[in-house]
Amino acid sequence: AADIRHLSHRPQNRTITYLQEIVDSLRSIMIQHAASRLMEIDFHYDDTPAVCVDENDIRQIVLNLFKNAYESMEIGGRIAIGIFRSSSEVLLTVRDQGPGIHPSVAHQICTPYITTKEGGTGLGLPICLEKVEANGGRINWESGSSGTCFYIYFPAHTDLNNPPDDIFRGSEPE
Repeated sequence: AADIRHLSHRPQNRTITYLQEIVDSLRSIMIQHAASRLMEIDFHYDDTPAVCVDENDIRQIVLNLFKNAYESMEIGGRIAIGIFRSSSEVLLTVRDQGPGIHPSVAHQICTPYITTKEGGTGLGLPICLEKVEANGGRINWESGSSGTCFYIYFPAHTDLNNPPDDIFRGSEPE
């Protein structure tokens, strides 16, 4: 895959926070957009530990995945955003009821410039992947005719007095 770090690179500002707080800061804008197309958006949060992430990166990830979900559906439908504990990780999910990712590009969706959207750049998911990994996370997805779900895992941070060892990873310009 092409290296896209230069497209989204800026120094990171990782802090210890809760994913729920970051998603809640975007809640009203997502609800407003969903309502404009008669869509419903559900939020489900379990009690989860904190994570050590760059809040701006997480906002961009959530908004991009929301935008993809929103654009994948016609008028109506439901988008679900969830935050759950998964072993020693915190799991963020974004699920839609769109037609799913076309099988011909499913294996390339995080490759720069691959898109099925008219007027799309093919950079949204590659940048999401880069930002997830820069924050110590990983991303998976499943897709079928009844929709797509992205699963983003971040290491749980349970010691609020001590940041993780890799907090400064990626914070220096290359």
